[in-house]
Amino acid sequence: MNVIINELKNKKLSLKNEEEWLGRADDIDKKRRTEDQEKFWKEILTYIIYKEKQELKHYHKGHIYLRLAIKKLILGKSYNTVFKYLKLAQKEVKIRYAESGGKPPEDYTSYRFNQVLKCFLRYKNSQKRCKTIIDLYLKDKNQRKLVHKTFCIIYDLSLESTHLKRLGWSQFDKLLGRNRYRVLVESYYKGALWLCQGINEIHRRTNLEQYGLASAIIALCGATIEGILSHNRRLLQAPTIKEKKKKGKNVTLGDYVWAYIDNLNPAPDLTVMLLFLLSIRNQIHPENRNNRFILIDMILGKFIFRLSERIIIKLSAI
Repeated sequence: MNVIINELKNKKLSLKNEEEWLGRADDIDKKRRTEDQEKFWKEILTYIIYKEKQELKHYHKGHIYLRLAIKKLILGKSYNTVFKYLKLAQKEVKIRYAESGGKPPEDYTSYRFNQVLKCFLRYKNSQKRCKTIIDLYLKDKNQRKLVHKTFCIIYDLSLESTHLKRLGWSQFDKLLGRNRYRVLVESYYKGALWLCQGINEIHRRTNLEQYGLASAIIALCGATIEGILSHNRRLLQAPTIKEKKKKGKNVTLGDYVWAYIDNLNPAPDLTVMLLFLLSIRNQIHPENRNNRFILIDMILGKFIFRLSERIIIKLSAI
């Protein structure tokens, strides 16, 4: 028996107290396998639809549809299926705000998840080389699950409202040692962290300031990863890097990312994260302002910060 449905039937929980029963459901959800999680939320959805018909009233189901969209993405279901559930979640949000005569904010969760996922798919198809690599991963069921699960974990982390804590010393110690160069690279990370810690205050601003600061976070994240990759001794032996340095040319983040993928055979999730970071970092260049496929705001900035942290953790574990 589904625990939440049982407690709702026994009146230990009430559908009217949405925050309480959803919080309880999320706690239970975390302890289950992904396959069981999908079934768990489907059962709750079926029960609530039954109660709506029985009581002739509407209960908000946006969070359930969002959870089902995430579970289906992790399980490797089609993107059309995932977008169908995200659309249902957005519809629920609009109904809720319409009841109070208001308009939903642009940053509500299901909408933002929808936008970031679309951004992921658009960047995947933006370059032939990216598409070839990522499509290869997505065709394999286990690799697809790994990539999608990583994507969802990062998105969940980017939603946390708690005060962000910095990464431990160990990751930077292993990747860069203890020297002046490490201090410089770590300062980029700390700068991005500091800006993300002020996300609530910055995001409330209605002027262009928040967009400039979001771009600053993304630029600092790009500089952090570039600094780490440029210190990788194996990567410095890559033919493309050696050739550029020999000619006295600047080696870019893109050069390091592609050299890392071509020569060091990283895991699928790390490959996709590096390419996604590179794609979004390139989006903030002024020359690309007319070709942007996602809004560069503080929410995206925090997502990229969490993505960069995940990259640092993965790189330090190799």
